[in-house]
Amino acid sequence: MSFLWGINIPTEIDHFLPKSEFCYYSIFPYNLIPICKDCNQTYKKNFFPENKRAINSSIF
Repeated sequence: MSFLWGINIPTEIDHFLPKSEFCYYSIFPYNLIPICKDCNQTYKKNFFPENKRAINSSIF
């Protein structure tokens, strides 16, 4: 399940905290999340998409 929408099957893994702003966490496994291709491409530049909440469930 994709963390943003919960509809599409995640086919990619991406960094929850952007590498450009949080370079120290770029290799931390808990910073990697499953994400669908559509969500990854659409929200690549947005840290938190407008009107959406995102939780990294892999750390719980």
